[in-house]
Amino acid sequence: MPIHHQGNPATGQADPVWLRDKGPRLAITLELPPDDARQLQASGLPVPPPYQGTALVDTGADLTFIDLPLVRSLQLPLAAGATATSSHAGGPSQQSPLHWVAITFPAPLPPRLCQVVAARTLRPRADFDLLLGRDILADFLLFYDGKLGLFTLAT
Repeated sequence: MPIHHQGNPATGQADPVWLRDKGPRLAITLELPPDDARQLQASGLPVPPPYQGTALVDTGADLTFIDLPLVRSLQLPLAAGATATSSHAGGPSQQSPLHWVAITFPAPLPPRLCQVVAARTLRPRADFDLLLGRDILADFLLFYDGKLGLFTLAT
């Protein structure tokens, strides 16, 4: 079972104050799904470079959200006909299209091809690029140790 332990990324150490103040975050790489990248290459078009970013683990979010400008810059394809109903902070529900994205998590966790919702509200107010919701977390074991100041993701 691949297991990743995460504390304060700046120090590499467990840090209860950092975990309480910043929340469970991890470095990720976001990129165009492999089949879509191959199609662009076969057409002689440039493939957007992978993006190194940060994900915030949010067990209160039923869906995973990605910053809208990243959807555009990575040219993430729509998931054919797939939509999700979402609401923010108790606001009205809305239908949102889903996009495919390839997410690489820290080693040794395996990369995943995921459907995500584009959100106009992540940046610049938030200092993360992806809100990792329960739709993806359902495939992981998540252990949050606030006293020690680290969290663990495993598959």
